[in-house]
Amino acid sequence: MPNKPANENIARKSNYARHPDNPYRRNSGYALVYDILASRKEGVRRDQLIYLYAKESGKEMKRARWDVMIVASPNIDGTGHTSSQKNYYWVDKGAGGFLKLHTDNKAA
Repeated sequence: MPNKPANENIARKSNYARHPDNPYRRNSGYALVYDILASRKEGVRRDQLIYLYAKESGKEMKRARWDVMIVASPNIDGTGHTSSQKNYYWVDKGAGGFLKLHTDNKAA
């Protein structure tokens, strides 16, 4: 059988620039969610973020929801999903599922 190239070695083309404070591994799904969220300075609704991520990554909605849930989990008090990089940023969760990324005043 021929060897397959490792997927993580293939650079993904994305419409979203990598944010300089992105704590996730380059070309990962979580990194793309972070970059989409960071590109929306005014914030974005959770359902819109899931849609944008699914469209950009080619993932089905179920898997896109999971990745968004992980990246959007960090709170200002330092809590969040264990897979998230909660000590580097936090996400303000407003009414109606509105999400806003904060890289200043990082939770410690």
